Amino acid sequence: MLSRSLYSLSRNTVARRTFGNSVRSMMAEATGSMDAPMKVNISMPSGNLFEGTADMVIIPGLDGDYGVTKNHSPIITQLKAGCVSVFGEGEKDAQKFFVSGGFALTHANSVTDIAVVEAAKLEDLDSDAIKEVYNQAQKDLASSPEGSKAKAEALVEVETAKSMAAELGITL
Repeated sequence: MLSRSLYSLSRNTVARRTFGNSVRSMMAEATGSMDAPMKVNISMPSGNLFEGTADMVIIPGLDGDYGVTKNHSPIITQLKAGCVSVFGEGEKDAQKFFVSGGFALTHANSVTDIAVVEAAKLEDLDSDAIKEVYNQAQKDLASSPEGSKAKAEALVEVETAKSMAAELGITL
């Protein structure tokens, strides 16, 4: 019974019953043209890493990777450390960016904003530096007292280095 009553209160059902065509026309105005390309922005506190149009973007959500295309439903997602893949308009190959985590917000007007603390083009990552960071973080993790800030920071470094290595196909 509960699922049936929740279904009857879904946004579309309520909108049709309450406002009819006026809501649909207002939503069409708010979302802009259905023919406009999807826009993707990857931003850090220091500036934008990517601004452009795309056919699709694949995002490393905390609950799993997911794809966004033009006219995707609005969604907010927390990101895990991983690779954002942006497929430019008509392009087969993706531009790839490693992000340390953050949030992605897909708006109803086919704009996806990805806000992160740190990010880099995947091709700019240094395999040797990743191995060094991983090895040092493992040592720090083993030597830090349980529950300490140092242990938490080392764990984040270990997990981030593992994610970078996985994206580059390196063994740590």
